[in-house]
Amino acid sequence: MSVVLAYKNFAANRNNSHIGLGLAAINTAKVLRREGIKADVWPIVNAGDLRKRLETRPAKNVVIAAPWIPSSELQSLANDFGETQFAVTCHSNVGFLQADSNGVRLVRELMELELGNHNIHLAGNCRRFCDWVEAAFASRCTYLPNLYYHTAATGFFTFNASDFARYGVECADPPDNVAK
Repeated sequence: MSVVLAYKNFAANRNNSHIGLGLAAINTAKVLRREGIKADVWPIVNAGDLRKRLETRPAKNVVIAAPWIPSSELQSLANDFGETQFAVTCHSNVGFLQADSNGVRLVRELMELELGNHNIHLAGNCRRFCDWVEAAFASRCTYLPNLYYHTAATGFFTFNASDFARYGVECADPPDNVAK
C-alpha cells in the first residue's frame, strides 16, 4: 500500500511548509512510514499541479487535505486517474466549516461526487464531523484521523502514546485519565 498526502501549499516558492496542513501531512507520513506504509507528501498549488505529479508518479491513494479543489477539477482527476482513490479530508469542525463561505458547498458537492464515482471519498479527521455528515446528510464520511509522530519517550515520566494521539486529534474527547 502507498499513499500520497497532498495539501495546498501557501508557501509554494519556499518548497516547505510550517503551516498546519503541511505539518499534519508530514506527521502522518512519518507515522505511516514507521508502520511500513509508503507515504509521500506533495505540497501542491492547484489541481493542475496534482495532475502533473500524478502523470509522472501515478499513485493508488491520494488524500487531499481540506476541500479546496473545485469539484469539476476533482471530477476530471477522478475520470483521468480511474485507478486512483481520492479522499478529501475535512479538517474543520462544523462551526468553522460554516464560517468558510465555500466550505459547506464543497462538502455537499463532495458527497454528490462520491455517489457518482467509485474513486472519490469524503473524509474527516474527527469522528464528530463524520457522525454529523452521516446524520445530517445520510452520506458516508471516512474517518482519517491526524497521526502524530513521536520517538519513544524516555526519562522520568510515563508516556501513553495512544492517549496523546487521541487527545491531540482536533475535537476528540480527552482521554479518561485527563481532567475534563
